[in-house]
Amino acid sequence: MLALPKMTGGRSSSTNQGRVPYRAMRHGARQFLNPVNLALAVALVCLVAASSAALMVSLPAAGAAYKVVVHDSDGVDHILDLSVDDELVVQTSKGRNVVVVEDGAVRIESADCPNGDCTRQQAISAPGRQLICLPHELWVEIVADGNYGGQMDVGAVNPPSAPADDQEFDTVAR
Repeated sequence: MLALPKMTGGRSSSTNQGRVPYRAMRHGARQFLNPVNLALAVALVCLVAASSAALMVSLPAAGAAYKVVVHDSDGVDHILDLSVDDELVVQTSKGRNVVVVEDGAVRIESADCPNGDCTRQQAISAPGRQLICLPHELWVEIVADGNYGGQMDVGAVNPPSAPADDQEFDTVAR
């Protein structure tokens, strides 16, 4: 048979063996529920709730249809379905880009811009991500079906043309 330790102090009847005295329990609860611990517990619950809400918002809804919107420098918006493999050749006054939708992701496959930086960007597959070709003022975004209202001022990030006095344009931020 298992022997229980005898309790010290307080009443010692056979019915109280193995139980924590009421005073000690009340004091322990009081220690745990002090204002600092209570504030930490409330903050933890709020953090878990906010994290859960953010996760639910960022996950796609079942059967959600996403579209690829290609905005070009001539002001034309080309719309492709992200779930259908496709290729779009965009020829504008600034140049030519080939945008490819493949396996639920979109990328810029080729461009005739000077550096071709846009072709080295990783393919995107979720709303909120963008591909950008600055020389051609072309940008690609993924949106929920029917939400095509994006705008970007590509000219705001392009450097101005060279100064009239033929000095080099300093692009280093100091």
